[in-house]
Amino acid sequence: MNDTLPKNEQGKVQEGCFALFVERTGKIIASTELSSYCTGQTLILEPHFFEIEAGKKYAQNYTFELVNLNSE
Repeated sequence: MNDTLPKNEQGKVQEGCFALFVERTGKIIASTELSSYCTGQTLILEPHFFEIEAGKKYAQNYTFELVNLNSE
């Protein structure tokens, strides 16, 4: 996933950038090392983001909230 992130002139990932691999349910199944988000957390985004057809692309900047369903 790090290969997909924007890099600076020195080839390092630009500050504040990270990638997440997320199931359609919003559950995070992988994240890049610079992410503060963890596997198992749930990503809350607009519903249409998770309704994208397989093979289609969609990009948008988001401010989002995480819900940790594992803590009780």
